[in-house]
Amino acid sequence: SYSRIAELTAQRTPVLITADVTTVTDLADLAAHCRSGPGISAAGSAEFLATVLTGDEETPVTASNAQPARSHLFAVLGTHDVVTAVQLDALRGGAETFVLTASAEIDVQASVEALLSALARGDHAVVHLPAAVDGPGELETAWDRLLTIADITLDQAPARTTLLLSGGHTARRVLERSGIDRLRTTGSTSQALAHLRTPAGRHVITKPGSYGAPSLLGDLATTTAPSSPLR
Repeated sequence: SYSRIAELTAQRTPVLITADVTTVTDLADLAAHCRSGPGISAAGSAEFLATVLTGDEETPVTASNAQPARSHLFAVLGTHDVVTAVQLDALRGGAETFVLTASAEIDVQASVEALLSALARGDHAVVHLPAAVDGPGELETAWDRLLTIADITLDQAPARTTLLLSGGHTARRVLERSGIDRLRTTGSTSQALAHLRTPAGRHVITKPGSYGAPSLLGDLATTTAPSSPLR
């Protein structure tokens, strides 16, 4: 019962609540209850977090936001599973793609400059966590580098750039670091993918980290990006 959520979150002691849903309606109901509680910090799949952030509002597809033939992806990948690696290899094979590994020792400024240069050339740009780290401390340092690089790059990226967030945990952390707490749906629909727009007009796509065929990233780059008013 969702009334139980309100009861538990009213307590002064921090509470961890886990939930599982099987339908889109249940997902929307759960997201609505999470939005209604200001003290609730939500975590979950990319689809769930997108539902929490977008609420019930949808933006209709009009001539002003119709999709162009091609966009440029700025992808932030917080997962290093086999599916994501195969998708990244396929993207590299289909278009010029600059890929950066956000290690704990990486130079943030140089990384941002390299990513922005790639996007300015019309290439795709990807930043991801290393496949392996020595320990929890190094992993969190790598996460901090990844989030800082993503935040600065996103702020300066060209208007045609679509932000792709792979993994629910990644989506939450990137959006929080960038101060994005509200998104609107664009009217596009894809199974397990959320097509969104920030208040400033940036197009955002979220996907579960292990979701999709090998060609998914390349397909998104060529067919799914509404134009953005950002300059």
